[in-house]
Amino acid sequence: MFVFVQCSFTDVRTFTSEHNTLLDRTKWESPTPTKNFARNLGVCVNRKDLTVRGFIPENYFFSSRNGFRSPKVFKDDAMSIMSHYNHYLFDGSVLAKFEFIFKVLRNNTSANPKQGGINKKFVDDAIANIMNLEFNLLTRAAGQKVSTPCPLQKLSVSLKELHIRATTRKPKLIRQEQSGLIAKNQNQIIVSLEPKEKLDTGNLQTSKIADGCYSYFNKEAKVLLLHYPEGSGEAELNANRNQRILHSRLFIEKECLNNVFAFIGKNVIDIKPKDLTQVGTGPSENDEINDRLQKYLDNRIKRISDWEQLKTTAIKIEIKYQDDVDQLKNRISELNLRKTVANISQQYIQINHTEIMESKFNISGGQIGQVGDNTTATGTVFNQNVPLQPDQVVALNEEVSRLLAELNKKKAAGTSPEIEKAVEAVTKADQEDKKDGNKILEHLKAGGKWLFDFAKEVGVKITTEYLKSQMGLP
Repeated sequence: MFVFVQCSFTDVRTFTSEHNTLLDRTKWESPTPTKNFARNLGVCVNRKDLTVRGFIPENYFFSSRNGFRSPKVFKDDAMSIMSHYNHYLFDGSVLAKFEFIFKVLRNNTSANPKQGGINKKFVDDAIANIMNLEFNLLTRAAGQKVSTPCPLQKLSVSLKELHIRATTRKPKLIRQEQSGLIAKNQNQIIVSLEPKEKLDTGNLQTSKIADGCYSYFNKEAKVLLLHYPEGSGEAELNANRNQRILHSRLFIEKECLNNVFAFIGKNVIDIKPKDLTQVGTGPSENDEINDRLQKYLDNRIKRISDWEQLKTTAIKIEIKYQDDVDQLKNRISELNLRKTVANISQQYIQINHTEIMESKFNISGGQIGQVGDNTTATGTVFNQNVPLQPDQVVALNEEVSRLLAELNKKKAAGTSPEIEKAVEAVTKADQEDKKDGNKILEHLKAGGKWLFDFAKEVGVKITTEYLKSQMGLP
C-alpha cells in the first residue's frame, strides 16, 4: 500500500504588510514549470507515477531533496516501509503543503487468515512507524551543509522555516515575526491499498464515506483509507477516485479557511477600512490587501460549497474557532468587505460553527466540546442562536442524568445553598423536553459557578464547556 503524509500550513502573509516579502506568484507557475525551482528545496518535478497520481490532484510539485533527505528502509516482523517521494507545493495564496509518500509492504501474511488482509490496526501501526522515521534535515552553518536527524512527527517546525525561506523574496527579509503569520493545519494521511490487497473493514463501518473510501481520526491526523472494492469496474474506480480527491482537497481547504478566520478574529489580519478621503489618489496598500482577502474568501467559500454539493456522502470536518462566533462575524463586518463577500463569510461561519466530526465521540466546534473517552475540548464556543445537533442532544441528556445522580449523592452527604441551587437547576434540565438542547442548557446556566466547578469535577464535558463559555471563565 501507499501512504501519503500531508503536512500543510495556512500562510496569511499575503493579507498583511508582509506580502511585500513574498516571491511573485509568477515564479511558481509558467508554461515550462519544470524549469522552476524552490529556494533551499529543489526543482519542479512532474508527477509521473500513475499509481500515485490517481489519488492526488496536483501533477506538479517541487522536490524537497535540498531541504531534507529521506530515511533508510524501515523493517520489522510486520512490515517494510520505503520512502517513495518527498514534495512541496505553495499555491501562491494561502496553502503550503509538504507531502511524503511511502510504500508499505506486509512481511507476514500467514498470520492473517485473509491472505494479506489489512485492518485498521495494521494501518495505524504503519502510520506510527512512518511518523517516527528519522529524516536528515539539511541546513547551512559557516558555509557548510549540516545534516541533523529529525523524526517526521517533529519535523513540522522545520518545515515551516523551510517554507518561509522558499517563498521569501530575499533572505535578508526573513524575520522572526513571519512565523506568527503561518498556522499549522491538522495533518492529513491518505492510505491507498493496491487492488491485490484485501481490507478487513472491521470497526470502520461507522466512518465510511463512499464505497471503497473510509475516513477516521487517529492521534496523528485525519486518515483517508482507500481500497478497491471487490468486483469494481473501471467506472466505479474512476468515480471513487474523484470522490477521494474531492474529500482530500475539501479537508485542507477547510483547514486553511478556518485558520484565516481565526487570524481575523485575533487581529493578526488587521486591515483598516478604506480611506474615502483619498479619492483619486489610487488604491492604497490597505485597499490592495483588502481586495486580496475579498477574492480569497469569495473564491474559497464558493469552491467549498460547490465541492460539498458534489459529495455522495457528507463529510464532517472539525471546525474550531478561537473567538466567539458573533465577535468573529462583527470583525468581518469591520473589515469593510464588499457586502456579498461579508455575507457569504458570515453565513459560512454561522453554518460551520456547529459542524461535528465523524465519530460521535469526537464532537467538536460550535456549541459543544469533545465528548467520550480520552478527549479534550479546546477553543470551544457556544452560540444559543444555533440548535444542537441530534447526537449532541443525546450526549447532553446523558450528562444531565449523570450530573443529577452525583448531585443527589453530594446533597445526601451535606447540603448548602449552592448545592440546593445546583440541584434545582439540574432537576429542571432533567425534566425539560429531551429534544430541546438549548432549553436544557439554559436551565444548567442557573446553577452558577458552583455547578461549573462540580461539573468539571464529575467530568461532564458538554456542561462544563457551556457554563465556562457563558460565564466567561478561563
